[in-house]
Amino acid sequence: MKYTLLICLSLLATAAMGQSRRHEYRCTFAGFAATHGQLPFWATTNCRNIVPNQTGTLLFAEYHSRSLSTRTITLHFGISLAAHLPGNTPHLFLDQCYISPTWKKLHLDLGMTAPETRFADITTSNGNIVYSGNSRNLPGYNLHSDLIPIPCCHGKLHFKFNFADYLMTDNRHVKNTRLHNQSLLATIHIHPHLTITLGIEDWAQWAGTSPENGKQPSSFTDYLRIITGRGGDEDATRSDQINTLGNHVGREVIILTYEASLFTLTFQHDIPYEDGSGMGLQNFPDGINTLHWASRCRRQAVTDLVYEFHYTKCQSGRFHDRPTTPEEIAEQSPSDPFYGRKVMGGNDNYFNNGEYRSGWTYHGRTIGCPLFIPALTNDKGITPGIASNRYTAHHLGIKGFLLRKIPYTLKATYSHNLGKYNQTDSRFNTAPHQLSIAIEGEFPSSRHLPLGIGWGLYIDSGQVYPDNAGFSLRLTFHNCFTTGKHPTSL
Repeated sequence: MKYTLLICLSLLATAAMGQSRRHEYRCTFAGFAATHGQLPFWATTNCRNIVPNQTGTLLFAEYHSRSLSTRTITLHFGISLAAHLPGNTPHLFLDQCYISPTWKKLHLDLGMTAPETRFADITTSNGNIVYSGNSRNLPGYNLHSDLIPIPCCHGKLHFKFNFADYLMTDNRHVKNTRLHNQSLLATIHIHPHLTITLGIEDWAQWAGTSPENGKQPSSFTDYLRIITGRGGDEDATRSDQINTLGNHVGREVIILTYEASLFTLTFQHDIPYEDGSGMGLQNFPDGINTLHWASRCRRQAVTDLVYEFHYTKCQSGRFHDRPTTPEEIAEQSPSDPFYGRKVMGGNDNYFNNGEYRSGWTYHGRTIGCPLFIPALTNDKGITPGIASNRYTAHHLGIKGFLLRKIPYTLKATYSHNLGKYNQTDSRFNTAPHQLSIAIEGEFPSSRHLPLGIGWGLYIDSGQVYPDNAGFSLRLTFHNCFTTGKHPTSL
């Protein structure tokens, strides 16, 4: 992480160009309290691990600069830091530090950046079951694009992509795990007001040093295997030779968007996968179904309304394999790695892995949708994966302005948590239910003062988290200004 910071800061020093730039800085001081020491679910969820887990205070400062030039190549950069001050154990960490050059429809993010906010930031998953913004930002690079028209399609077909690599720097089972990410989405305009988007996104944990298996494959040839989803060579574990190298998790997504004159209506089906059975939709109906209504009038009582339905109980069936029948084993070769077993493809065990046992977590938090509940930290300070990945949930999110002046958000989530197949965590033996609610807003403020006062009320009721009520109060100083010449075409 320190090398990422040094690189980004050196690049920031060279970014002073003769362009018009918009500078924005924000400083927030917040206090959090709860009837129990631990804060309720929605007080800390999807906050990039910025908010402390227990009663305490937070100091957060950020600066961003965006180019307003019409030049072919532009630069954006920024930095943000957070300090937790719970009791007598202050903790300072880097949240973002990035520089992002842009050329036409291509963007390159270098450093640590926050994920893009979708669905007005009132969902549980931020529109991505695999990467929600619930954990800290990862250091690395991300090459991504805007929608690019496909030639000879009369503007009806577009695509966008990303290609990224990161390093997982937390205390985890496989030290120095690398993380590769790639995605491809295609948008089809089937009507002037209706579009459909189809996409696939893959993440792969690979390399690093395992306490059981030693140094994992990390050569360029192995990197090509990760990109193409092929099995490992003889230096990989037996499992990685039989299946694919590394721990691949991902999603397939279907999005329908209807744009009317007064509102936009979006439906999204986000489907997780762990292996070929999930990619082949054998795990149907697993996934997150999101319906989002957004008003084009952005200053009214309700500007955004979201409903989500989560279902992850199938996982392609309960069993990955079973003993073969005499007829089935007669058709198998003794050299088959599953000789004597019939592969069913089930028990996908979302966000867990046999080799990369910290699973889909980072600094103790689930990287994907936070309703996948992580296991408790062990005596070495390592999170051993996900404890509950089979659940159903309903979520409602509302956003708007009271009296057209006072912003507010409401989030309410009800879940039924079944743990996982082959249950190992006693917290989920009784399939507990959970209700978590958040109401956040801001007090009226003067347009002439760059100071905002925000508040939040949070409630947990159920068996997953203790019955709890929490409160937050935030003081935010915010300002922005423009420097340099006015944008001119070249």
